[in-house]
Amino acid sequence: MDSVVLPLSGRVAVVTGASSGLGRATAIALAASGADVALLARSPVDLEAARAEIETMGRSATPGLVLNEAIVSPLLEKGWP
Repeated sequence: MDSVVLPLSGRVAVVTGASSGLGRATAIALAASGADVALLARSPVDLEAARAEIETMGRSATPGLVLNEAIVSPLLEKGWP
């Protein structure tokens, strides 16, 4: 089966579990395809590392702790998702 690559420039992806494992790999792959990414997880240190990695790719990354409504609410107000 051939893989399909979709250009995501101008799109915003919301990824939960973005601090490690499959969530982080998904966030990085989406950024590599051109998306800006809202990173949601429980680990602030690991979220910061994921944010830094994505921003070195020239994409915007906004981290947010899923345990903190004050951080998640502004993402929703921006229209994310």
